[in-house]
Amino acid sequence: MDTILPQEEKEYIFKKVFEITEYTALDKEDQLRYEEDLKIFRDYLNTLDTAVAKGRKEGKEEGLKEGKEEGLKEGVKKKALETVQKALKLGLPVEQISLLTGLTIEEIEKVKREL
Repeated sequence: MDTILPQEEKEYIFKKVFEITEYTALDKEDQLRYEEDLKIFRDYLNTLDTAVAKGRKEGKEEGLKEGKEEGLKEGVKKKALETVQKALKLGLPVEQISLLTGLTIEEIEKVKREL
């Protein structure tokens, strides 16, 4: 059965055969140097891959932490605004609401205008 390979595979195989031929043409000392250089290069690539993976992991963790903190702040602010609305409906003075919620008088007046 004849198998026809795509051009890319043919080129890849030819390149590999050429590399093997070049390697076997080297004397033993050059082969050892080549292998050592290849090992150093692979170690370097692995170091880069590890650093990238570590950086991504740290970035993701930091992003999640910041997202949680931001979400918590937004939740606290939303709850304070809900409290302002209830307090205004009960007729409490703006200054008292400010003391209870920690919001500024301006923020409370804005909520009051929106009611």
